[in-house]
Amino acid sequence: RRCLEVEPVGRIVHLAAQAGVQQKDRVKARRLFDQAIAAGSAAGRTPSAVAFIRRAEFNEGDSTLRKDVIADLEQALKIAPGNNVARARLANILVRDGQFDQAVEVGRTAIKNDPYDNGMREALVDLLKMRQRDAEVFDVIDEAVKLSPDGVEWLINGGDIASQLGRWSQAEGYYRKVFEKVKRADIALKFSNALLQQTPSKCTEALSVLANKELETDKTLLLVLTRARALIACNKAAEALQDVKTASGLFNPDDPEQVSMFFAGFTLVYPKPKDQLNALGRMEKETPFTPWMKVQSGVIRLQDPDAMGPATDELKKLAASTQDNLVKISIFKLLGSTAYQAKKWESAVEMFRKGLEVDPDDVELNNNIAFTLAQQLERAAEALTSAEHAANIRPGYPTILDSVGVLHLEQN
Repeated sequence: RRCLEVEPVGRIVHLAAQAGVQQKDRVKARRLFDQAIAAGSAAGRTPSAVAFIRRAEFNEGDSTLRKDVIADLEQALKIAPGNNVARARLANILVRDGQFDQAVEVGRTAIKNDPYDNGMREALVDLLKMRQRDAEVFDVIDEAVKLSPDGVEWLINGGDIASQLGRWSQAEGYYRKVFEKVKRADIALKFSNALLQQTPSKCTEALSVLANKELETDKTLLLVLTRARALIACNKAAEALQDVKTASGLFNPDDPEQVSMFFAGFTLVYPKPKDQLNALGRMEKETPFTPWMKVQSGVIRLQDPDAMGPATDELKKLAASTQDNLVKISIFKLLGSTAYQAKKWESAVEMFRKGLEVDPDDVELNNNIAFTLAQQLERAAEALTSAEHAANIRPGYPTILDSVGVLHLEQN
């Protein structure tokens, strides 16, 4: 304020305006932003582009000032044509307004002004992806690759986007170039996956990639499972099973997250349920499964009509014998969900309630019981008790509050 009394120049007023924003005094801030630009214009000076950008940022939340915001950003670009901060904000506003083609042109101008502005280039790629202008996406990526011939970032981006679009041959091309530069496990996984996803599968080349000594494939869970997948594709089932067994020794079978990671890879090796059951049976004969391995294998066995009965009995026995409450709860959630899928509503509620005997405050179980009672068994009053208990455990959780509201409505 003292500086303003002496010399009300744009930069000082601009700082005062920002202070007004921090104090949440919007009226004062707006007045000072306007004063900053006016002060900058005094005595024939050109206001700073930053002043226009800051005022645009300030007014951006007010939809009635949208035209003013755009005008400020355009003015900032007239003053400083190379200012990609203003250009990025302008592109975002155009996207929100549905003016996608105009936003694309703003993005193109930005990377033309500064080809090494990776933030703007990434934003342009995202916008082109959203508009399904796939050919242009790869043109923008390939330009970046040419600008940094020794780098791998944009090659990886290209491979990832091609993979998302199911363009596996194109993904292979990008990942191949990366793998020529760096022999990393994550790149080997992506490269191998691109090879295996093609029709016909390039399983032999995938095996060659995974055989690279720098990778130390035999020591890495996901690499071993990917090699097993390649062996299956090359009709080498016995070798694949051996790799799966090797992989089962590369993680902690008592850690549920690591067990889940193993089974995620396992189902890619054996996409067919019968092959999964066969492999699980042969593995368990050699090495008895830990409780978490039994739970995860139960997920697979419960999906098979012939294996469902024995798997259910085995899981119930495990729940009765284990001292691990997390294992118990996981089993009852699994059995309850399986019964629900089979439209055995009472059995589903029974299993969910058994889980609550272990942990009465489990939000998921309370919500599952409430949903099943209300939607399938039409017992709204009973359901409300579980739903309200879940809401008390996790206050403010939208899905649970929605259930409570619906149940109150059903009871008038």
